Amino acid sequence: MISATFFRKTLGSIKYLDLHPTYVSSYFCISILFLLDKIYQKVTLSNVAATFFFLTILLSLTSRMCIFSLVVAALVLIFLRGKKNLFLATLLGVFVILALFKVDFVVDRFKVVYESGIEMPDSKHLTSTNLRTGIYRCVYLVLKDDWVFGKGIGDFQTFLNTCYKESYDTTLFQRRHFNSHSNYFYLLGTSGILSVLCFIGLLLWIFYFLIQRKDFFLFASFTFISLVFFTESLLQRAYGLALFNLLLISVLGKVSRILYSPEKMNG
Repeated sequence: MISATFFRKTLGSIKYLDLHPTYVSSYFCISILFLLDKIYQKVTLSNVAATFFFLTILLSLTSRMCIFSLVVAALVLIFLRGKKNLFLATLLGVFVILALFKVDFVVDRFKVVYESGIEMPDSKHLTSTNLRTGIYRCVYLVLKDDWVFGKGIGDFQTFLNTCYKESYDTTLFQRRHFNSHSNYFYLLGTSGILSVLCFIGLLLWIFYFLIQRKDFFLFASFTFISLVFFTESLLQRAYGLALFNLLLISVLGKVSRILYSPEKMNG
């Protein structure tokens, strides 16, 4: 039987590449949303086959937040696009649901969440879920008195590392420097609540602009990435930063075409 971490460990063992399953899954999720949007416009065998192929890879990597965020983003896309090709959307949904409940290594990854609950990590029972619980507890302890201005870009991670070593008697926390595992927490920890509010304001403006332009693919893509930000510090790694910038540049390209359109230039 294939374990829940088989494909994740295989990906991490590739030499010369610092690949994290969540970041790789994020690229596949955006690709799936792009293909779904194309399918809604016109059904082609190549797009349908590519969508199922990418879904299979995504489920094998078992990045829980990516799968959850993709489902939400896909539902948003379906809602915005209307009932066209609803049968195909339902078929894709059934495929994901069956995989979540019937494929053992996928089920195991999600089962950990409710089995671990909110217990703190220890050397005898360490899972990805209680690992995050420990991280978020340290984020709270570090920032409970400094959430207004934060700790600074360099100091925030130092305070987190100190908290890990003092709070948890596990080799993993002693040897590795885990980030805050939330882009919102990262902004709060490095530069305070104002930066978080500015970033959320940027996202809200992007959502408003895209819905006005009826760009449903980009709207769904930013829905996906905004949800993943809750559990991953995507912007702290080059792969995540590149993905976000790619989407942001797509939005800015649309803005520039409006600002420098012939109507605007001649007006």
